[in-house]
Amino acid sequence: MAMVGPENAMAWGQWKLRGGWWKTVPLLLGYMGIVAVAIAATVQFNPKYRGQVLVGWTTGLMGLEAAWVILLGCGRVTTAIRQDVVSRMMESHRMMPMPASHAVLGYIMGATSQAMLLFAATFMMGMFTSSAALITFERWAAASMILLTFAMFMWCVSALSGFLPRGAGGIVWMILLAPLFGEGGALSLLPGLTVLVSPIIGRSVFEMNAGWSLEWTYVMALAGQALFGSVCLVGAMRRYRRVDAAVFGTALGLGLLAVWAGLSFAGIRDWSEFRPTWARVRVTEQMQVLASISIAILLAILPVTAAARATAQRRRQVLMNDPAPMPRLAPWFVVVAAATALIVAIGFAPASVVVWRNEAAVRTAIVVATGLTGIYFVARWCYRFMAWAFWPIAVWMFVTWFVPLLVDMVRFALSSDPDAPALTAISGCGVPGALGLIWSGDAAQTTVGMGVQVAVACVPLIAWLVVSAQRGSGSREIKINFNNALLEDPR
Repeated sequence: MAMVGPENAMAWGQWKLRGGWWKTVPLLLGYMGIVAVAIAATVQFNPKYRGQVLVGWTTGLMGLEAAWVILLGCGRVTTAIRQDVVSRMMESHRMMPMPASHAVLGYIMGATSQAMLLFAATFMMGMFTSSAALITFERWAAASMILLTFAMFMWCVSALSGFLPRGAGGIVWMILLAPLFGEGGALSLLPGLTVLVSPIIGRSVFEMNAGWSLEWTYVMALAGQALFGSVCLVGAMRRYRRVDAAVFGTALGLGLLAVWAGLSFAGIRDWSEFRPTWARVRVTEQMQVLASISIAILLAILPVTAAARATAQRRRQVLMNDPAPMPRLAPWFVVVAAATALIVAIGFAPASVVVWRNEAAVRTAIVVATGLTGIYFVARWCYRFMAWAFWPIAVWMFVTWFVPLLVDMVRFALSSDPDAPALTAISGCGVPGALGLIWSGDAAQTTVGMGVQVAVACVPLIAWLVVSAQRGSGSREIKINFNNALLEDPR
């Protein structure tokens, strides 16, 4: 119970900061009284439509449940952690004899305590309205539990965003607002995201009059939320232990990529089961694969850059004769190969595309591996001389990945030929354009571009090998001089 119960000091502190029972009990009583009076009044003044009014209130209470545990809960978790980080109270918390898991879970449970009580009060009121509207208790309870499990997943994501710089909370809002973009277009393009957003799978839990039932798709969504949320929770624990720690190490980053690849594979393969019934946008399987692979490539940058950073740190430790250096890491090409394999696996999800899928998978693997290799050695350069690599990698990606695509777009916009193709071999010189050509059926146009990508990726690789060879003797000389300095001056 020390992890999530009242014995958790962090959870108890967050609960007391929000007023404890002295503020929460009047809030609950006032909230339940106002809602109960509103329900009774609307039913009393509309006796002919009593059943419809109660169904509407049941749906409205479901929306209130979502507002309490998702909107209010996520905001409270992020705010609680970020306030302690900004005020440096987090440095004091790190000195307490409390495991990181207890601390992070304490933030979550304490910050969401009032939201959970409001959810419970709403659930009890919904029991009466659903029963009066002839909606079974199992239907009401199952829908509420789906909302609650999704909210718990979002709390884990919010806890991680609280440790990240400002603006990272946009990840949470992106997941919450994705269903509103283009009448479900974002969800149709990213089936993996649809699997995570369990309340809107198939027939939404908010459709009280529909023939809704608890399907296997919700079990799949629950498993995905548990895995994805666990990765975010571990990342938050890493940042709680040390402010300079990488949120996602190599193994954790590959785990996050594996979860996304699995969710995307399941969502694309059984899209007819996961597709929200209210989504009007229809997309092809090739478009879903391309969009899912694009997100996977961005996620693959995390383990690749983490491997580069860890390699640079271990090299410094060995050079400085650290008595306990970091353990030897997996070679960079193993990390790149593992990330590439997970990304390419998404391409085998569609059951209908079998004629040219193998060729597309091979070309996708070459393009992805080449792009990640270039990013790895750019990161190695950066971490050798500085502590960050975000902007150099961003500039490298813009110049080598997106400039060819932009050039091709300008060519297409200035062309007077009405039959001119949107993408040509020019786009194939960059990763996004090459993937677009591959999964649109024009893979043959990427042959020259793939050669250009390999040549571009070899530039930081060859430069790194040359500099490493030249500085090999210099590093040994620095190490000898450092040891002699220690012998001459023990201080």
